[in-house]
Amino acid sequence: MKDETYIQINTPCHENWAKMTPEDKGKFCSLCNKSVIDFSLMTDNEILKHLKKENSDLCGRFSVTQLQRPIRETQLQPKKNWHYWLASISALLFLINRSEAQTKNAVNTHNNPSIAPKDGM
Repeated sequence: MKDETYIQINTPCHENWAKMTPEDKGKFCSLCNKSVIDFSLMTDNEILKHLKKENSDLCGRFSVTQLQRPIRETQLQPKKNWHYWLASISALLFLINRSEAQTKNAVNTHNNPSIAPKDGM
């Protein structure tokens, strides 16, 4: 079984997030003179990737839902989209084999005496 990663904040920062200076991946805290990474909108995979490459003391902002639960790496399963292909091919077959209605007017031989068959032939 893989090791599970839990996020634990022993001493939460009480600085106002709104008053920090915006940066590329979060904000800069002038009191601590540190960058604070905004993890609150990241997926578990993004958080784990960042934690693996960051070896120093790290400050970060997390949402409540990211705390007190394991952060797990997820593998995306390839979509089995064969039914989309089947629907597309079926639609194409119906378009290609479209039958056309008869466009010539039918001649009514019973009401038109000039076209009526002759008895002797």
